Amino acid sequence: MLGRVNPTNMVVGTSGGVTLSQDNYAMRCRTMASAPVGDDVYFDDPSVNALQDYAADLLGKEAALFMTSGTQSILGDAAAQCQL
Repeated sequence: MLGRVNPTNMVVGTSGGVTLSQDNYAMRCRTMASAPVGDDVYFDDPSVNALQDYAADLLGKEAALFMTSGTQSILGDAAAQCQL
């Protein structure tokens, strides 16, 4: 058994004795409200830029591009393979 959520949705227990906490509504609101944001269209979103840099470093590539869905990724891959 990996664990289960208790009725208050606050703590998840695992069979290994580790206790993980889950965010409650107030914690999520505070986190989202304090997150640095920008416009991804102009490459100005620090969270997306950090994610792309991390993925590029992890894969040993020059750059990476975050796509929000599988459909968008497939379309991007198809366009990259075409001679436009």
